[in-house]
Amino acid sequence: MNTPIENSHISSNDDLHIKDQRTLKQADVSLQATSLQAYTQKSVSPYLSLDIDVILPLSQGIVGIFGDSGAGKSTLLRTIAGVDTGLKKQIEYKAHWQDQRIDKLPADQNPCLLQTQQAQLFPNLTVLANLTFVIKHSSWTSSCPFSFEQVIDWCGIQHLLNQTSTSLSGGEQQRVNLARSLLCGKPIILLDEPFSALDWNTRTELLSLLVQLQQNYQLYFVIVSHSLKELALTTDNLIVIKNGKVSQVGVSEILIPKLTTTSNQTVFSKLELSAPTPLPQHHLTQWQLTNGPNSEQDNTLVIYCKGLEQNQLTHKTIIIDANRISLSKQANLSSSMLNHLPSQVTDINIIDIQHLQHLVLVSLDINGQTLLAEISQLSLEKMNLAVGDDVFVQFKAV
Repeated sequence: MNTPIENSHISSNDDLHIKDQRTLKQADVSLQATSLQAYTQKSVSPYLSLDIDVILPLSQGIVGIFGDSGAGKSTLLRTIAGVDTGLKKQIEYKAHWQDQRIDKLPADQNPCLLQTQQAQLFPNLTVLANLTFVIKHSSWTSSCPFSFEQVIDWCGIQHLLNQTSTSLSGGEQQRVNLARSLLCGKPIILLDEPFSALDWNTRTELLSLLVQLQQNYQLYFVIVSHSLKELALTTDNLIVIKNGKVSQVGVSEILIPKLTTTSNQTVFSKLELSAPTPLPQHHLTQWQLTNGPNSEQDNTLVIYCKGLEQNQLTHKTIIIDANRISLSKQANLSSSMLNHLPSQVTDINIIDIQHLQHLVLVSLDINGQTLLAEISQLSLEKMNLAVGDDVFVQFKAV
């Protein structure tokens, strides 16, 4: 993870320079180097006034935007991308990218590309024709750092190229939509619920792809999602919007655990994996659990995941719901659960939600990584569980 940002105005020298510039010149939006400072104030509807002043630290990794429906997340992305032309007169808006003013540019020349939930493909064209249309007409194509063949392979759409866009399922359209966004060549891609129509396994593969692209090709992503699990898999920093205003800004690792309770989403953990070994006969992949800080690599700690990796990833982040974890004080290798890991209890807390107060959240250390298990208070009493106890963690293939 990158260095935490304590508030929306402190992250890098560029950000501080932008902050000073905003104070002195009252600049409304600045996009400089690899940090985006957005300020917009407008009336979206009689029920929502959008008033946003925040820095998106793109140089630190993928930035997530979270909030309830109608909070203004999509409108913010449309404003940054320069496509909210219907309300332009109501917006005080300035933007800079690499010392160039971009707020006066047409949307096709704006370095930010907006990818919406709906693919909006040309219905009279095949998938291949939709993609080549973007390559032919985008003024940013020459900046694309990878080949057409790579994008097709990453998005898994080779078999769809000759189909018409109207014959595609919602999930297939979203995969084609991502391919089109990547081939456009713009350096900043704004993703608005991009994979909502995909099953969870395919969704996590594409979310992992975004992380790899950000790290290997210096593409910059901002992703809007209602799913904290998606944001935990991809983002380094998170912005929470409520009623048209920024309510929280900070490091995803710190904010997301707090938001899981206030947003009534399932408590979960994430684990970092490496060194995959495919098991095609079982349609599984065996991964090694990556060692955490101050822990030595233990190659005997393995986790089985469903499916075979399509994107040739060497590292993977997985999400595990706390209520799917089973604990035992003795190893139980005869269980049908494939994953068995030794761990140590580091903390025990009663879940402070009225209808869940019969449950306990147990924090466990597994080779330097933290896993959360949700068990009943009765189970806690029967196991006589305490901080410092050694226990075995069990869960099915992820």
